[in-house]
Amino acid sequence: MSKEEWIKALPRLRTSLNGKIEKVLEVCYDGLDEEDKAIFLHNACLFNGEKVDRVKQLLAKRALDAEFGLKVLVDRSLIHICADRYIVMHCLLQQLVKKLLGINVLMTPGHGTEIVLGISLDMSEIEDQVYISENAFKKMPNLQFLRLYKNFLDDAVKLYLPQGLDYLPRKLRLLHWDSYPIKCMPSKFCLEYLVELTMRESKLEKLWEGIQPLTSLKYMDLSASTNIEDIPNLLRATNLEKLYLRSCENMVTVPSSAIQNLDKLKVLDMSCCIKLKNLPTNINLESLSVLNLRGCSRLKTFPLISTHIQFMSLGETAIEKVPSLIKLCSRLVSMEMAGCKNLKILTSFPTSMEIVDISWTGVEVIDLEHMHIEHMRKPYVCVFENRCYSPILR
Repeated sequence: MSKEEWIKALPRLRTSLNGKIEKVLEVCYDGLDEEDKAIFLHNACLFNGEKVDRVKQLLAKRALDAEFGLKVLVDRSLIHICADRYIVMHCLLQQLVKKLLGINVLMTPGHGTEIVLGISLDMSEIEDQVYISENAFKKMPNLQFLRLYKNFLDDAVKLYLPQGLDYLPRKLRLLHWDSYPIKCMPSKFCLEYLVELTMRESKLEKLWEGIQPLTSLKYMDLSASTNIEDIPNLLRATNLEKLYLRSCENMVTVPSSAIQNLDKLKVLDMSCCIKLKNLPTNINLESLSVLNLRGCSRLKTFPLISTHIQFMSLGETAIEKVPSLIKLCSRLVSMEMAGCKNLKILTSFPTSMEIVDISWTGVEVIDLEHMHIEHMRKPYVCVFENRCYSPILR
Protein backbone atom coordinates (compact mmCIF):
# COMPACT_ATOMS: atom_id res chain seq x y z
CA MET A 1 0.00 0.00 0.00
CA SER A 2 0.99 3.61 -0.36
CA LYS A 3 2.06 5.68 2.62
CA GLU A 4 -1.34 7.40 2.71
CA GLU A 5 -3.15 4.04 2.68
CA TRP A 6 -1.01 2.75 5.55
CA ILE A 7 -1.84 5.87 7.59
CA LYS A 8 -5.55 5.21 7.06
CA ALA A 9 -5.14 1.53 7.97
CA LEU A 10 -3.21 2.12 11.22
CA PRO A 11 -6.19 2.85 13.54
CA ARG A 12 -7.80 -0.48 12.59
CA LEU A 13 -4.52 -2.39 12.91
CA ARG A 14 -4.02 -0.98 16.42
CA THR A 15 -7.37 -2.20 17.71
CA SER A 16 -8.48 -5.27 15.73
CA LEU A 17 -6.84 -8.59 14.83
CA ASN A 18 -5.64 -8.72 11.26
CA GLY A 19 -5.25 -12.26 9.87
CA LYS A 20 -1.47 -12.07 9.46
CA ILE A 21 -0.95 -10.34 12.81
CA GLU A 22 -3.11 -12.97 14.51
CA LYS A 23 -0.99 -15.80 13.09
CA VAL A 24 2.22 -14.17 14.33
CA LEU A 25 0.77 -13.68 17.81
CA GLU A 26 -0.51 -17.26 17.92
CA VAL A 27 2.96 -18.56 17.06
CA CYS A 28 4.40 -16.51 19.96
CA TYR A 29 1.77 -17.93 22.32
CA ASP A 30 2.08 -21.54 21.12
CA GLY A 31 5.82 -21.41 21.73
CA LEU A 32 5.31 -20.95 25.48
CA ASP A 33 5.34 -23.89 27.89
CA GLU A 34 2.17 -24.60 29.87
CA GLU A 35 3.19 -22.65 32.99
CA ASP A 36 4.14 -19.55 31.00
CA LYS A 37 0.88 -19.82 29.03
CA ALA A 38 -1.01 -19.78 32.32
CA ILE A 39 0.86 -16.66 33.50
CA PHE A 40 0.18 -15.01 30.12
CA LEU A 41 -3.56 -15.75 30.36
CA HIS A 42 -3.75 -14.45 33.93
CA ASN A 43 -2.12 -11.19 32.88
CA ALA A 44 -4.30 -10.78 29.81
CA CYS A 45 -7.57 -11.39 31.66
CA LEU A 46 -6.91 -9.97 35.11
CA PHE A 47 -3.63 -8.15 35.66
CA ASN A 48 -2.96 -5.85 32.70
CA GLY A 49 -1.91 -2.52 34.19
CA GLU A 50 -1.12 -3.94 37.64
CA LYS A 51 2.14 -3.68 39.57
CA VAL A 52 4.65 -6.48 39.09
CA ASP A 53 5.06 -7.13 42.82
CA ARG A 54 1.31 -7.41 43.29
CA VAL A 55 0.99 -9.95 40.48
CA LYS A 56 3.82 -12.03 41.96
CA GLN A 57 2.06 -12.11 45.32
CA LEU A 58 -1.28 -13.14 43.83
CA LEU A 59 0.25 -15.95 41.78
CA ALA A 60 2.77 -17.08 44.40
CA LYS A 61 0.96 -20.17 45.69
CA ARG A 62 -0.44 -21.33 42.39
CA ALA A 63 2.69 -23.39 41.67
CA LEU A 64 3.57 -20.75 39.08
CA ASP A 65 7.08 -19.31 39.01
CA ALA A 66 5.75 -15.83 38.33
CA GLU A 67 9.09 -14.00 38.39
CA PHE A 68 10.73 -16.19 35.74
CA GLY A 69 7.49 -16.46 33.77
CA LEU A 70 7.13 -12.69 33.54
CA LYS A 71 10.71 -12.45 32.28
CA VAL A 72 9.87 -14.97 29.55
CA LEU A 73 6.85 -12.92 28.49
CA VAL A 74 8.96 -9.74 28.38
CA ASP A 75 11.64 -11.49 26.30
CA ARG A 76 8.94 -12.66 23.85
CA SER A 77 7.49 -9.12 23.69
CA LEU A 78 4.15 -10.41 24.96
CA ILE A 79 4.16 -7.90 27.83
CA HIS A 80 6.09 -4.75 28.65
CA ILE A 81 7.10 -3.67 32.16
CA CYS A 82 7.22 0.12 32.59
CA ALA A 83 9.94 1.89 34.51
CA ASP A 84 7.59 2.25 37.50
CA ARG A 85 7.05 -1.55 37.50
CA TYR A 86 3.60 -1.83 35.92
CA ILE A 87 2.68 -4.63 33.50
CA VAL A 88 1.40 -3.47 30.12
CA MET A 89 -0.08 -5.77 27.46
CA HIS A 90 -1.18 -4.64 24.01
CA CYS A 91 -4.93 -4.70 23.33
CA LEU A 92 -4.41 -7.02 20.31
CA LEU A 93 -2.91 -9.65 22.60
CA GLN A 94 -5.92 -9.35 24.89
CA GLN A 95 -8.19 -9.85 21.90
CA LEU A 96 -6.23 -12.96 20.97
CA VAL A 97 -6.77 -14.34 24.48
CA LYS A 98 -10.53 -13.75 24.28
CA LYS A 99 -10.59 -15.69 21.03
CA LEU A 100 -8.45 -18.50 22.48
CA LEU A 101 -10.63 -18.89 25.55
CA GLY A 102 -14.02 -18.29 23.96
CA ILE A 103 -15.73 -18.30 27.38
CA ASN A 104 -18.63 -16.10 28.44
CA VAL A 105 -19.15 -16.47 32.19
CA LEU A 106 -22.69 -16.01 33.51
CA MET A 107 -23.43 -15.02 37.10
CA THR A 108 -25.65 -18.08 37.61
CA PRO A 109 -24.68 -21.68 38.52
CA GLY A 110 -23.80 -24.11 35.78
CA HIS A 111 -22.79 -23.19 32.24
CA GLY A 112 -19.36 -24.81 32.66
CA THR A 113 -18.37 -22.45 35.46
CA GLU A 114 -16.41 -25.19 37.27
CA ILE A 115 -13.34 -24.35 35.16
CA VAL A 116 -13.41 -20.60 35.84
CA LEU A 117 -10.32 -19.27 37.65
CA GLY A 118 -11.07 -15.55 37.55
CA ILE A 119 -13.79 -12.98 36.93
CA SER A 120 -13.07 -9.30 36.27
CA LEU A 121 -16.01 -6.96 35.61
CA ASP A 122 -16.10 -3.19 35.24
CA MET A 123 -19.49 -2.39 36.75
CA SER A 124 -19.36 1.13 35.32
CA GLU A 125 -20.01 -0.41 31.91
CA ILE A 126 -23.25 -2.10 33.04
CA GLU A 127 -26.28 -0.18 31.85
CA ASP A 128 -29.03 -2.08 33.69
CA GLN A 129 -29.28 -3.45 37.21
CA VAL A 130 -28.05 -7.02 37.65
CA TYR A 131 -29.50 -9.35 40.29
CA ILE A 132 -27.19 -12.08 41.57
CA SER A 133 -28.39 -15.34 43.10
CA GLU A 134 -27.30 -16.15 46.65
CA ASN A 135 -25.75 -19.35 45.22
CA ALA A 136 -24.13 -17.70 42.20
CA PHE A 137 -20.61 -18.86 43.11
CA LYS A 138 -21.41 -22.35 44.42
CA LYS A 139 -20.45 -24.07 41.18
CA MET A 140 -17.21 -22.14 40.84
CA PRO A 141 -15.02 -24.12 43.28
CA ASN A 142 -11.82 -23.16 41.45
CA LEU A 143 -12.48 -19.42 41.39
CA GLN A 144 -9.37 -17.65 42.72
CA PHE A 145 -9.70 -14.07 41.48
CA LEU A 146 -12.96 -12.13 41.79
CA ARG A 147 -12.86 -8.46 40.88
CA LEU A 148 -16.07 -6.42 40.55
CA TYR A 149 -14.88 -2.84 40.29
CA LYS A 150 -16.19 0.53 39.16
CA ASN A 151 -15.32 4.10 38.34
CA PHE A 152 -15.99 6.06 41.53
CA LEU A 153 -17.53 8.91 39.58
CA ASP A 154 -20.34 6.42 38.97
CA ASP A 155 -22.43 6.40 42.16
CA ALA A 156 -25.11 3.99 40.97
CA VAL A 157 -25.18 0.48 42.47
CA LYS A 158 -25.40 -1.99 39.60
CA LEU A 159 -25.18 -5.42 41.29
CA TYR A 160 -27.84 -6.56 43.76
CA LEU A 161 -28.08 -9.55 46.10
CA PRO A 162 -31.77 -9.60 47.07
CA GLN A 163 -31.43 -12.92 48.98
CA GLY A 164 -27.97 -12.19 50.35
CA LEU A 165 -24.90 -14.31 49.58
CA ASP A 166 -24.50 -17.82 50.95
CA TYR A 167 -21.17 -18.86 49.47
CA LEU A 168 -17.79 -17.66 48.26
CA PRO A 169 -15.15 -20.14 46.99
CA ARG A 170 -12.55 -21.11 49.60
CA LYS A 171 -9.68 -20.81 47.09
CA LEU A 172 -10.18 -17.07 46.55
CA ARG A 173 -6.88 -15.18 46.57
CA LEU A 174 -8.25 -11.84 45.35
CA LEU A 175 -11.63 -10.50 46.45
CA HIS A 176 -12.35 -7.00 45.15
CA TRP A 177 -15.99 -5.95 45.26
CA ASP A 178 -16.73 -2.22 45.15
CA SER A 179 -20.08 -1.14 46.64
CA TYR A 180 -20.74 -4.59 48.10
CA PRO A 181 -24.50 -4.27 48.68
CA ILE A 182 -25.22 -6.25 51.90
CA LYS A 183 -24.28 -6.08 55.60
CA CYS A 184 -22.11 -9.16 56.01
CA MET A 185 -19.90 -11.70 54.29
CA PRO A 186 -20.99 -15.35 53.96
CA SER A 187 -20.68 -16.90 57.42
CA LYS A 188 -18.70 -19.91 56.18
CA PHE A 189 -16.32 -18.02 53.91
CA CYS A 190 -12.78 -19.34 54.45
CA LEU A 191 -10.06 -16.69 54.23
CA GLU A 192 -6.90 -18.79 54.51
CA TYR A 193 -5.84 -18.25 50.85
CA LEU A 194 -6.91 -14.61 50.58
CA VAL A 195 -4.05 -12.27 49.60
CA GLU A 196 -6.06 -9.13 48.83
CA LEU A 197 -9.39 -7.94 50.22
CA THR A 198 -10.90 -4.75 48.78
CA MET A 199 -14.46 -3.75 49.68
CA ARG A 200 -14.62 0.01 49.08
CA GLU A 201 -17.90 1.89 49.60
CA SER A 202 -19.49 -1.30 50.89
CA LYS A 203 -22.61 -1.68 53.02
CA LEU A 204 -20.73 -4.00 55.36
CA GLU A 205 -21.27 -3.66 59.09
CA LYS A 206 -19.02 -6.56 60.10
CA LEU A 207 -16.66 -8.73 58.06
CA TRP A 208 -16.29 -11.78 60.25
CA GLU A 209 -16.61 -13.08 63.79
CA GLY A 210 -13.73 -14.29 65.95
CA ILE A 211 -10.19 -15.12 64.82
CA GLN A 212 -9.76 -16.07 61.16
CA PRO A 213 -6.79 -17.76 59.39
CA LEU A 214 -5.41 -14.70 57.61
CA THR A 215 -1.73 -15.54 57.20
CA SER A 216 -1.85 -15.03 53.40
CA LEU A 217 -3.47 -11.57 53.61
CA LYS A 218 -1.17 -8.73 52.47
CA TYR A 219 -3.54 -5.96 51.41
CA MET A 220 -6.86 -4.79 52.84
CA ASP A 221 -8.97 -1.81 51.74
CA LEU A 222 -12.35 -1.00 53.33
CA SER A 223 -12.31 2.70 52.44
CA ALA A 224 -15.61 4.60 52.57
CA SER A 225 -17.45 1.65 54.15
CA THR A 226 -19.39 4.00 56.38
CA ASN A 227 -21.30 1.32 58.35
CA ILE A 228 -18.22 -0.35 59.83
CA GLU A 229 -17.69 0.66 63.46
CA ASP A 230 -14.52 -1.25 64.32
CA ILE A 231 -11.65 -3.13 62.72
CA PRO A 232 -12.22 -6.89 62.45
CA ASN A 233 -9.90 -9.14 64.43
CA LEU A 234 -6.55 -9.23 62.60
CA LEU A 235 -4.69 -11.29 65.19
CA ARG A 236 -3.50 -13.79 62.55
CA ALA A 237 -2.96 -11.34 59.71
CA THR A 238 0.75 -11.44 60.46
CA ASN A 239 1.77 -10.75 56.83
CA LEU A 240 -0.53 -7.77 56.25
CA GLU A 241 1.44 -4.92 54.66
CA LYS A 242 -1.15 -2.27 53.76
CA LEU A 243 -4.39 -1.38 55.56
CA TYR A 244 -6.69 1.31 54.13
CA LEU A 245 -9.68 2.50 56.18
CA ARG A 246 -10.14 5.96 54.68
CA SER A 247 -13.49 7.66 55.34
CA CYS A 248 -14.88 4.89 57.53
CA GLU A 249 -16.96 7.57 59.18
CA ASN A 250 -18.48 5.47 61.99
CA MET A 251 -15.24 3.93 63.23
CA VAL A 252 -14.69 5.15 66.80
CA THR A 253 -11.79 3.15 68.24
CA VAL A 254 -9.08 0.73 67.21
CA PRO A 255 -8.59 -1.97 69.86
CA SER A 256 -5.02 -2.96 70.59
CA SER A 257 -5.84 -6.62 69.87
CA ALA A 258 -6.85 -5.70 66.32
CA ILE A 259 -3.45 -4.46 65.17
CA GLN A 260 -0.81 -5.42 67.77
CA ASN A 261 0.42 -8.43 65.73
CA LEU A 262 0.79 -6.55 62.44
CA ASP A 263 4.59 -6.52 62.52
CA LYS A 264 4.84 -6.38 58.70
CA LEU A 265 2.38 -3.51 58.30
CA LYS A 266 3.98 -0.71 56.26
CA VAL A 267 1.02 1.60 55.58
CA LEU A 268 -1.94 2.47 57.82
CA ASP A 269 -4.34 4.99 56.30
CA MET A 270 -7.33 6.02 58.43
CA SER A 271 -7.72 9.53 57.06
CA CYS A 272 -11.14 11.18 57.41
CA CYS A 273 -12.39 8.71 60.04
CA ILE A 274 -14.26 11.60 61.62
CA LYS A 275 -15.41 9.71 64.76
CA LEU A 276 -12.05 8.15 65.60
CA LYS A 277 -10.99 9.26 69.09
CA ASN A 278 -7.80 7.32 69.80
CA LEU A 279 -5.33 4.67 68.76
CA PRO A 280 -3.68 2.18 71.12
CA THR A 281 -0.45 3.47 72.69
CA ASN A 282 1.00 0.26 74.12
CA ILE A 283 2.26 -1.15 70.81
CA ASN A 284 5.23 -0.54 68.52
CA LEU A 285 4.65 -1.77 64.98
CA GLU A 286 8.09 -2.73 63.68
CA SER A 287 7.57 -2.10 59.95
CA LEU A 288 5.13 0.82 59.91
CA SER A 289 6.55 3.66 57.82
CA VAL A 290 3.43 5.60 56.72
CA LEU A 291 0.63 6.70 59.07
CA ASN A 292 -2.15 8.89 57.67
CA LEU A 293 -4.74 10.24 60.10
CA ARG A 294 -5.50 13.51 58.32
CA GLY A 295 -9.04 14.70 58.85
CA CYS A 296 -9.68 12.58 61.99
CA SER A 297 -11.22 15.65 63.60
CA ARG A 298 -11.96 14.06 67.03
CA LEU A 299 -8.47 12.62 67.56
CA LYS A 300 -7.00 14.45 70.56
CA THR A 301 -3.98 12.38 71.56
CA PHE A 302 -0.81 11.94 69.56
CA PRO A 303 -0.75 8.35 68.17
CA LEU A 304 2.74 7.02 68.81
CA ILE A 305 2.18 3.43 67.63
CA SER A 306 5.58 2.94 65.99
CA THR A 307 9.04 4.36 66.58
CA HIS A 308 9.98 3.31 63.04
CA ILE A 309 7.58 5.72 61.33
CA GLN A 310 8.91 7.82 58.43
CA PHE A 311 5.92 9.80 57.19
CA MET A 312 3.06 10.96 59.43
CA SER A 313 0.02 13.07 58.55
CA LEU A 314 -2.12 14.46 61.39
CA GLY A 315 -3.56 17.51 59.63
CA GLU A 316 -6.98 18.78 60.78
CA THR A 317 -7.02 16.64 63.92
CA ALA A 318 -7.71 17.84 67.49
CA ILE A 319 -4.24 17.07 68.90
CA GLU A 320 -2.98 19.63 71.39
CA LYS A 321 0.71 18.81 71.63
CA VAL A 322 3.47 16.63 70.24
CA PRO A 323 4.88 14.48 73.07
CA SER A 324 8.58 14.53 73.87
CA LEU A 325 8.70 10.79 73.07
CA ILE A 326 8.63 11.80 69.39
CA LYS A 327 12.44 11.90 69.73
CA LEU A 328 12.38 8.08 69.75
CA CYS A 329 11.14 8.08 66.14
CA SER A 330 14.67 8.07 64.71
CA ARG A 331 13.51 7.53 61.10
CA LEU A 332 10.85 10.26 60.99
CA VAL A 333 11.32 12.42 57.90
CA SER A 334 8.04 14.29 57.42
CA MET A 335 5.35 15.44 59.85
CA GLU A 336 2.19 17.13 58.51
CA MET A 337 -0.04 18.89 61.07
CA ALA A 338 -1.64 21.62 58.96
CA GLY A 339 -4.97 22.84 60.31
CA CYS A 340 -4.50 21.48 63.87
CA LYS A 341 -6.16 24.46 65.57
CA ASN A 342 -5.58 23.11 69.10
CA LEU A 343 -1.85 22.60 68.62
CA LYS A 344 0.00 25.19 70.70
CA ILE A 345 3.36 23.68 71.57
CA LEU A 346 6.16 22.06 69.58
CA THR A 347 8.76 19.94 71.36
CA SER A 348 12.10 18.78 70.03
CA PHE A 349 12.07 16.51 67.01
CA PRO A 350 14.39 13.64 66.02
CA THR A 351 17.47 14.57 64.02
CA SER A 352 16.14 12.65 61.01
CA MET A 353 13.38 15.24 60.46
CA GLU A 354 13.32 17.14 57.16
CA ILE A 355 9.82 18.66 56.87
CA VAL A 356 7.34 19.90 59.47
CA ASP A 357 4.06 21.45 58.29
CA ILE A 358 2.31 23.48 61.01
CA SER A 359 0.49 25.91 58.75
CA TRP A 360 -2.85 27.20 60.07
CA THR A 361 -2.32 25.74 63.56
CA GLY A 362 -2.47 27.36 66.98
CA VAL A 363 1.36 27.48 67.22
CA GLU A 364 2.42 31.12 67.63
CA VAL A 365 6.11 30.79 68.43
CA ILE A 366 8.69 28.29 67.19
CA ASP A 367 11.54 27.97 69.67
CA LEU A 368 14.30 26.83 67.31
CA GLU A 369 16.82 26.52 70.12
CA HIS A 370 14.51 24.32 72.20
CA MET A 371 13.80 22.16 69.15
CA HIS A 372 17.54 21.49 68.71
CA ILE A 373 17.30 22.01 64.97
CA GLU A 374 21.03 22.71 64.74
CA HIS A 375 21.69 19.01 65.40
CA MET A 376 19.63 17.78 62.48
CA ARG A 377 21.67 16.06 59.82
CA LYS A 378 19.66 17.18 56.76
CA PRO A 379 18.19 20.48 55.49
CA TYR A 380 15.10 21.24 57.56
CA VAL A 381 11.97 23.01 56.27
CA CYS A 382 9.19 24.27 58.50
CA VAL A 383 5.95 25.35 56.84
CA PHE A 384 4.26 28.00 58.98
CA GLU A 385 1.19 30.04 57.87
CA ASN A 386 1.97 29.47 54.18
CA ARG A 387 5.59 30.56 54.67
CA CYS A 388 8.59 28.25 54.60
CA TYR A 389 11.53 28.52 56.97
CA SER A 390 14.79 26.63 56.47
CA PRO A 391 16.69 27.38 59.68
CA ILE A 392 19.76 25.33 58.80
CA LEU A 393 20.14 26.91 55.38
CA ARG A 394 19.93 30.57 56.36
